[in-house]
Amino acid sequence: MSISMFILVICTSWIIFICMLNAQIRKLVLCQLLPCIAVTAGLFFILPPVFKALMDFLTRNIRS
Repeated sequence: MSISMFILVICTSWIIFICMLNAQIRKLVLCQLLPCIAVTAGLFFILPPVFKALMDFLTRNIRS
């Protein structure tokens, strides 16, 4: 299963989970948890290419 498909499944399950909660908890989840999830997802997308570039850079410098 591809990463984007995996993320889509997680997001869908989160949306269903939030809809099942009552209004008070839902507001708390949307205000507190959602930004955390968004930041985590952002890091998940940003970090692998950066990490790969860093590893390539280091291996090139070590070899030469």
